[in-house]
Amino acid sequence: MASHVTCQFNLSLPPQQVWDALKDVVGVAHCFPGVMSVEALDERACKGVVQVRLGPMQLEFAGQFLYTELDDANWCATADAHGQDQRGRGRAESKILLKVLPEGTGSVTTVEAKTELSGTVAQFGRAKSVIQAVAETLIGSFAKNLEAKFAPPTVAPLAVTDLQRTADNPPATANRAPVGGFGLAWRTLTHWFRGMFSRA
Repeated sequence: MASHVTCQFNLSLPPQQVWDALKDVVGVAHCFPGVMSVEALDERACKGVVQVRLGPMQLEFAGQFLYTELDDANWCATADAHGQDQRGRGRAESKILLKVLPEGTGSVTTVEAKTELSGTVAQFGRAKSVIQAVAETLIGSFAKNLEAKFAPPTVAPLAVTDLQRTADNPPATANRAPVGGFGLAWRTLTHWFRGMFSRA
């Protein structure tokens, strides 16, 4: 089952800074929600594991991402990505086009992905509105994480009592929960039902 999704996200960052960040395959991979692990293969490729929850189904894809072309002059790139659910419930393969353009004092990035789904996960490809909703949620979270990566840290001075409290209760490790959860499941079901009633 094939799907074609186009999403955009705006950042207050200049296009060259966004482009430089996107070329860092490992750094940018960590900005995607649901990423459990990332390992560089070379300057243009990495492999890793991503968890995605769609309603009652939690998928764990192990796969690779490869930039097949990087056009520094035009801030444009093409990439291939593929992943296999580790429980054997399906596979996803994508051809991706990325383009960064100036927008006011910031930038706008367009992500166009042609994805082929197989196995159990292909059932979601039958409702294109569902795939679009999930893609927009993922891209939206990615954009926020990418911008936060470049935001200057804001550290307020700690009082002595705060320092003691921090020592007694060290901060939790980064949350690597699978992307989705109730919010994504609800949006997925909402789009699915809308699609069903519109065809009725």
